[in-house]
Amino acid sequence: FLLEQTSCLVVVGETGCGKTTQIPQYLHESGWTDRGHRVVCTQPSEVAVVTVAERVAQELQAALDSGSAAGAGNAVEEVGATVGYRCEFEERLC
Repeated sequence: FLLEQTSCLVVVGETGCGKTTQIPQYLHESGWTDRGHRVVCTQPSEVAVVTVAERVAQELQAALDSGSAAGAGNAVEEVGATVGYRCEFEERLC
């Protein structure tokens, strides 16, 4: 990963290409976050921050469910567990 060689990486791409929702999940699934690293995405508004965190948590849970044994997907990925956010007046960090 380029991330192994630098402390900060800025990703630029078209709207809707997965910069905020897909790249963090790929990094998490590859084990990058197991070593204490965090993936941080910025958003222009508090509403966007909360909405994106909820969506990534839902997508992460769907990925966990699809990779697990039948019936094992009863747990829900809560915002603040693996996926968190921080706003001016509120935070749910992991």
